Amino acid sequence: MLASLFAFMLPSASASDSAANIPQKTSGTGIIAKVAMLAARSSAQYDDSQLIGVTVSVFVTSANPSKPELVELLQGDEVVAIATLAISEDVAEGLREYTFQNVQPGTYNVRVSKKGHLSYTKIALYVGSDPVRLLGVNLLAGDINNDGQIDGKDLMLLSASIGKQGPDLDADLNGDEIVDSADLNLLVANYGKRDVLDYPLAVM
Repeated sequence: MLASLFAFMLPSASASDSAANIPQKTSGTGIIAKVAMLAARSSAQYDDSQLIGVTVSVFVTSANPSKPELVELLQGDEVVAIATLAISEDVAEGLREYTFQNVQPGTYNVRVSKKGHLSYTKIALYVGSDPVRLLGVNLLAGDINNDGQIDGKDLMLLSASIGKQGPDLDADLNGDEIVDSADLNLLVANYGKRDVLDYPLAVM
């Protein structure tokens, strides 16, 4: 079974995926550091005493509810804010709500990333005078090397880690502190998939 998976051919990235206005994915090892770095800037840019805007809420699920996601608000490729985790009690279903406060009218990208998962980016999200709710963001587990696709390289990394136990294992996709068949099943289910770029529907 594993041998056949190595033979899979993945589609080439389209030209639109490499366009200059597409935000680049944050590396898995840099997510925690980036959260700390951007927190102060996010707070300053969206200071309640200076700005009056709307709330943008992002609802996220993933295979590993024990670890938070990094949810970023971008204009073009520039990060202008990171979201605050608003609701965490529904961890049994992996559901989290993240919010950006006092977002000014305009068009933004929203990027959601997490270690061991493919990222999701909502392209050209329009924010007006009403609160915005971005629903149904589901991060797919299996991108162990954080290269934006789930392929044979990730499968080899997971296979080499089978049986390992402990916190923060790269191949522990479901966060239960052991690399086993449950993690393998998650990777296999998402094999061949890439980072998600969610574009607005074209108006006919």
